This record gives sequence, C-alpha cells and structure tokens, in this order.
Amino acid sequence: MHPEDRAQFQHELREFRLSGEERWTVDPFRIVTERNETIWLRGYAARIFNDPDPDHFVAFAVDITRTHELLNEGRLTSERLGNVIDGTNAGTWEWDVLTGDLVINNQWADIVGYTREELEPTGVET
Repeated sequence: MHPEDRAQFQHELREFRLSGEERWTVDPFRIVTERNETIWLRGYAARIFNDPDPDHFVAFAVDITRTHELLNEGRLTSERLGNVIDGTNAGTWEWDVLTGDLVINNQWADIVGYTREELEPTGVET
C-alpha cells in the first residue's frame, strides 16, 4: 500500500471492524506494484455473518487507475478553461437544449447590459 494512504485505510478498517456494518466500500487508495508502479484501487468488503469470528469478511478490489487519471485530466482541463475565461474576461453561456437550463457568467450579463441577478431566473428566453 502507498505509504500516504496507509493510515487512512487502517482507520477505515478499524471503524468497519467495530461498526458491525455488513458492508464496507473502501475509499480509493493506492498501492505500489513490484515494478514500482502506482495504481489506484477501490475496495469492497462484506462481513461473513455466520462465521463465529466477527473479523472474518470477504473483500476484493477494483483497479480504478484509468478512471482516476481521467477525472484528474478533466479537473485540469476545467481549471485551464476557467483560467482562460477569467484571463480574457470572456462572457459565457451554457444551454442544455434538453432541459432548457441556461447558465451565464457575470461577464456575459455585463456584455448585454445587465447583472446576472437581473436576468434570473435564466432560461432560453434570457
């Protein structure tokens, strides 16, 4: 297990053991492979109730490394786009064609001569 994740994992395991809960979904954690590669896992455990030992449970883990990487890439892209919008003082609007929901930023409202609050509630007619 990755050294930075060990304490949190051990804390969650201790809580699960004491809780008497039937199932446990482990927060994502990292392990370091024999090739010194770091992969992300999400774990699941279920207590074996007909076993006299309350510490007996079955568990498995799913490799979520690619999902984790994609989420991080999405966050970075979103952050970069936000920086571009802020840096260029661009007015933006996002329209969900299916629901009619419209989201505008302050600069877009200013471009058309209003504050965002004056245009609320926003929709296609805005």
